[in-house]
Amino acid sequence: AFVSWAGARVAPLPNRASYTNLGNGTVRDNVTGLLWQREVAKALPYRQAKTYCADLKLAGGRWRLPTRIELTSIVDHSRAQPAINVDAFPATPPKFFWSSTPWAVDGNRLAWAFNFFEGLATNAGVQTGDGWVRCVRSQAGQGNPRYRVTGNQVTDPATGLTWQRTGPDRTTTPDAATDYCAGLRLGGRTDWRLPTITEIATTVDDERVFPAIDTEAFPTTARKGWYWTSTQSAPEPAKRWALNYDDGFTNYRIATVGYARCVR
Repeated sequence: AFVSWAGARVAPLPNRASYTNLGNGTVRDNVTGLLWQREVAKALPYRQAKTYCADLKLAGGRWRLPTRIELTSIVDHSRAQPAINVDAFPATPPKFFWSSTPWAVDGNRLAWAFNFFEGLATNAGVQTGDGWVRCVRSQAGQGNPRYRVTGNQVTDPATGLTWQRTGPDRTTTPDAATDYCAGLRLGGRTDWRLPTITEIATTVDDERVFPAIDTEAFPTTARKGWYWTSTQSAPEPAKRWALNYDDGFTNYRIATVGYARCVR
């Protein structure tokens, strides 16, 4: 069933965020397992921000600046000013926060940053300028798991999501994209839907551009096309968030037509 808000039809949020305040200045994300610094203290240039996190002694240390996708995971696009859970992360300024991820084209000068006014992601963070800092800690991993491709489906072991590998080759409205995914029959399954902005952001490959995605797994991805999501904009609820695979940036103001890529 779809819910209606300001005239738009979207699927219910599939996995709600869940946080635990550990009472020692840290917050655990119960969905991702990441441990976050609860409060932010300052705005710094990019390299100083990385040093600040590396030197942070909070709760035993071992902190670092979060990656693009890690920072994406705590954005709450249902809120604005700031676009974050304010109970878990109080006094968050609605301003740009650094990620540790450099832009693939000009990584010596620019890095990915997120505006917590509404949750917009940009690769235009000038590293010599100031950005706010929130540090993260995680368990050691085994690198990036490889996609599993089966017919016209791609499963991401890192998220558990299964994606439609190749979708329609024409652009459409967000409501038509919603209906297309709801009616998709693929791999014997009928539980397909349009992804949230956080989900589709996990398909971005930070080391590629034009398109910023694994083109072996997703061979027909539009080089500079917008892809619709089910996430509505909190500042302007009649509009939907979309992601552009030019390099993976997001917006809700610019896109008027876009492609559909379904997920389950």
